[in-house]
Amino acid sequence: MLELPLAVIGPTAGCREGAPRGQAHRSRVAARRARKRAAGILGWVLLATAACGTTGAATGSGRDPITRAQIQELADGTGTALSVVRQLRPSWLRARNPGRPSTGGLPIYPAVFLDQLRLGPIQSLDDVSSQIIQRIELLDMRDATILFGEGYPAGVIRVVTVPPGEGP
Repeated sequence: MLELPLAVIGPTAGCREGAPRGQAHRSRVAARRARKRAAGILGWVLLATAACGTTGAATGSGRDPITRAQIQELADGTGTALSVVRQLRPSWLRARNPGRPSTGGLPIYPAVFLDQLRLGPIQSLDDVSSQIIQRIELLDMRDATILFGEGYPAGVIRVVTVPPGEGP
């Protein structure tokens, strides 16, 4: 039977040479925790990716968009995006998380994006003619974060315009 010296198989086996036993143990524990943390983060990323496929977030589509056909059915076809949303989805214009301490007690409203560019606050919907709209969709905070980054706790109202050449 092969016998190894105590220095090889002793209590500090596998530690950095010359490192005190406690320090080597702490470095192994820290490495183990880092691996677990990385596995946990990867799990959340995979979970979020899997969820995107079921909600339509991978394409950025809202759950109940206002379509061009719905806009054309309205009595006044010359209105603005704000008037369209007021008539078809008034709940989109309500404040989100009113009175929460994290918002300073102030109500927060969805931000408005026009063709992937931030247009401004919810009142900026009044600057968009309904004649150029292909669809309007409300994206919740998770979907807005996936598409536009952080900073939209109330979500995003995204206005998609008709491609050039297909307009009114």
